[in-house]
Amino acid sequence: VGTNAAGNAVIANGVHGIALANGASGNTIGLVGAGNVIAGNAQSGIFITGNSDNNIIRANLIGTDAGGTLALGNLNHGIRIDGAATAATSPTGTIIGGEGAGEGNLI
Repeated sequence: VGTNAAGNAVIANGVHGIALANGASGNTIGLVGAGNVIAGNAQSGIFITGNSDNNIIRANLIGTDAGGTLALGNLNHGIRIDGAATAATSPTGTIIGGEGAGEGNLI
């Protein structure tokens, strides 16, 4: 998201790479072994707001190239949780990463 197909050059969009808003809940962004490259976006790589809870963000390369070695950035934030959305400290919060092998994000 925000890069060319090879994931090694920026082709930015005008806003966030991925946005969850207005109650978008229960989503998983990235799967172990098949995460996303989310870089080069004109705002945040991932933006969560507006009562959007119970989401999982794992196994992604955020702000890097597909190899995880070159910084491509996102203009504002790698991951931004804002408004009424809750972080992982809440029972309904968004989980970023995980404890299992390959669940972490590279930001």
